[in-house]
Amino acid sequence: MTEVEQQITKRVYEFDILPLLRLLSSIGYRPEEIRFRSHNSICSQPGLIDSIRFRREPVREVVITMNIGLLSAQ
Repeated sequence: MTEVEQQITKRVYEFDILPLLRLLSSIGYRPEEIRFRSHNSICSQPGLIDSIRFRREPVREVVITMNIGLLSAQ
């Protein structure tokens, strides 16, 4: 993981989705390399983005886990 990716991972809770997507684009991630997942929880969450994971194998991609649904971010 690059230093920029490490910093994004540490500070993912500070991002809104559009600035995060723009940043990922600026460091070379194409739209088809970005995946979204939903975080399953029974509690209300403090923010829209739950986590981010950068993968190199078997393919290069970034996985963004979002708090979406009835108990999503308030």
